Amino acid sequence: MSVLANGTEDLPSGLTPAAAYALVNTAIQKIAQMNLLDKDVPFFGLIRDGQQRGTSQIAIERLITAVEIRAESAPPVGSALVVQLVVNSNLQSQQYMLGVGGVYALAAVTGDGNGGSGSGLVVPANQTVAVQMINSNQAADVVVTLKCQLRIL
Repeated sequence: MSVLANGTEDLPSGLTPAAAYALVNTAIQKIAQMNLLDKDVPFFGLIRDGQQRGTSQIAIERLITAVEIRAESAPPVGSALVVQLVVNSNLQSQQYMLGVGGVYALAAVTGDGNGGSGSGLVVPANQTVAVQMINSNQAADVVVTLKCQLRIL
């Protein structure tokens, strides 16, 4: 058996249907774990506090592992830019910040978004997720990217 480019293995000859099913199921799970979906959420122009953008919904469970923030035009002034995720209209507790004068930040998503332990925020299939601007602090043309992993269970 050899390893294919996508991390799965090819099937040996002479498999029983049950053995083939187990190998194919394992291969599908490996492929699913490697599928990444980055969702860009642009906040063009001068941003207002409380703006919510980028509402999305997909038919596959996703795990948000990181939030990337880029100030394309003007960085925050006076204090940090702060965003939070909104899942099914519920504002999550973890905040993601871009420091004063900063143009780029990458923050890991920890816990379940509401103070729980773990790594990443699970968004169940067919549930919505959006980004809400908490404190914009005069930043302009900000792009928030949700780093996601698709999970087929």
